[in-house]
Amino acid sequence: MKKNDKIVVIIGVLILIVASIEIYTWVPLETSVKAEGIEQFFDISSSLSNMPDAVAVSDSNPFYSLIATPLAVHYDAECNQEIIPLYIQNFNTPSRAIIRAMDQISATVNSFIDDSKSAKEWSLEVAKNYWTTSDAVLIIEDNEEGYNLGILATPLASYLSIPIIVTDEVDHQVRELLNDLGVKKTIVCGENITGYGTVLEFTTVEEIVDASIKLAQEKFDAINYVTITNPIDAWPPEVLDTEEFILGPKTMKSKATTMLINSIKGDDPVVGTFTIPKDYKYALVKFKGINLNVENVNDLGDNVIFGCGPVTGEIKDAPAGLESFEIYAGGTNAGGIAVRDANGNIIEDICYSEAVLYERGGVEYKVTATPMWLASAQGEVRAEIVVEKLSNPIYPMMKGLSATAPYLTAYHKGIIFGKPEFAFTADDDVLYMGEPSPGFYMSRRNPQLTGPSNDHVFEIHDEINDLLVKLADITMEREFDISYLREYYKNNPIYIALVGGATVLPQFIYDNPIDPVSPPEEVAYYFGGGVPSDVIYGNIDPKLGDWSSQAPDLYSEYPYQENIVGRITGWDVQDASALIARTIFYDDIIDDMDEWKDNAVLQMGGGNDFQKPFIRYKIFGELLQLMHRGEPMKMGTGASYYNGLSLQKTVFEPMGFNIEYNRENEATYQGFSNEAIDKLKKANVLNRLMLSKR
Repeated sequence: MKKNDKIVVIIGVLILIVASIEIYTWVPLETSVKAEGIEQFFDISSSLSNMPDAVAVSDSNPFYSLIATPLAVHYDAECNQEIIPLYIQNFNTPSRAIIRAMDQISATVNSFIDDSKSAKEWSLEVAKNYWTTSDAVLIIEDNEEGYNLGILATPLASYLSIPIIVTDEVDHQVRELLNDLGVKKTIVCGENITGYGTVLEFTTVEEIVDASIKLAQEKFDAINYVTITNPIDAWPPEVLDTEEFILGPKTMKSKATTMLINSIKGDDPVVGTFTIPKDYKYALVKFKGINLNVENVNDLGDNVIFGCGPVTGEIKDAPAGLESFEIYAGGTNAGGIAVRDANGNIIEDICYSEAVLYERGGVEYKVTATPMWLASAQGEVRAEIVVEKLSNPIYPMMKGLSATAPYLTAYHKGIIFGKPEFAFTADDDVLYMGEPSPGFYMSRRNPQLTGPSNDHVFEIHDEINDLLVKLADITMEREFDISYLREYYKNNPIYIALVGGATVLPQFIYDNPIDPVSPPEEVAYYFGGGVPSDVIYGNIDPKLGDWSSQAPDLYSEYPYQENIVGRITGWDVQDASALIARTIFYDDIIDDMDEWKDNAVLQMGGGNDFQKPFIRYKIFGELLQLMHRGEPMKMGTGASYYNGLSLQKTVFEPMGFNIEYNRENEATYQGFSNEAIDKLKKANVLNRLMLSKR
């Protein structure tokens, strides 16, 4: 036999061997049958084993938490709940909130979903390790559209106690697992993926919501919990380019009241300037202000207040407030987390903020600083700025919170409603008087966005009302019978949880004389114009188009919130995850706290004591120009004192708490030590002469 013939024979044998292996391991795809509805899944069964005590998943992939949710919270055939803590964390730099929650909740994390495997690989492994049998699975397409739908459908998996598979296709690996589990039915989220066996396909939000209502009502009789979220917060815009700027260090004089001579002399507040690159249509500005005088931060509360806004003349008719605070940075004592050494000593006192700017390319910005060093006449400050070019303006300030929504919702036996379209930011198609509104990407520090933003919230509100009609099983025409819907929920309120920041779930902005939205020169840009509120998400009948501070409802003189609304907040998904875990397992946390948990402290400042005596108001308002917007004067009225007593008698004491009631200065978190007061007294000659240690 020739050499080439031998090679051909060997290759042929290898092909036959490979083919035989494929034939042996291949699991045939069953003929798919379209399910008529979620009702065909009411009677499925499954069994789990080797349950972990707690599970932690990486925050790097939003699908990881969906995969873990039906493991962490699920229900048996009798609707009994089994729940364990689910933590979403960064395994490299876990947040302090997550570490604290794990320490407080007495459950050892012994199941991990980290970055070592893909979402598909983890979903197959979790199903294999913890489910022995399952009549059904939930299959979610591994892309953004799949997540948008899958996040709403995940509670279905918890209610049915079935695993979740995240994949691009139902391939050999997936079919093999489904065959091993005995799967006969599949629920599929995504337009480009097939099912297995009897298939219920979801391609729209409405389909999932309707199915969720039917299943939850079947399992739990009634639904009294709705989560509103926005899956887009797990898919931040792409960073196309980056510029970095370092301003300073600059030596500056303290402006604290204990350094009165410095205040009289004045000082140049500008630390430096930077320019946003001209082609940055959407610019994310990450601002870090640094107080380099850290010696007295702990003892005296030393602080540096930073501001950032366009240089005068860069923007036509820019009001003064905008020029100081379009990118508001804040103070180091409340605007950032200080960097500390191993002994807890502060080594870097910072404030940090992020802001997205629309159509500010080519504009020069200045950074200002106001040092408040109580015992130091001067010191140094520095600013570090990173400017990123974004592919789009929908940058969530609270990052990835939607990934917590299924676990929270399944625990409360509720349903999820959410769409990417709920987000609102400045853009080319958001118009004020026919023109776009360049500047800060949300309302308040861009007052021209208030009207369009509020109109957008009204649209979301209408969709929520449609959902409430379905939950109440009411047949009605919206505008004719909304009074009936209002009465129904007034007598049968439900809980509405908002999971996401104000970029993706915008707040409603009320106008009022104290914090006006317009005219531009009246807006307090350091925190923004108008009063933000979530009340509208629980209010059935607001008067459409009216966002004044005294806007009535359609069927009541004052706004009435029929349903109970709360918002889950946090810097990122880690913080939100820790908040949810600590809330769910609150009883476990306080179990070991002995008598401490029976005590409560009620602290009331004087900030709600206001009155407007005409003569005094005229004197201060007209002569000293201190009250140019007409706000009332803060004077002692007793309101603070009696509000505190009311809370003590009607809330805390009926709950069995032992109360300590502190007011005004006594209610401060931390006062000055004797050593600190002595340091203030000796700071300069004026203090030695005038400062009383009392």
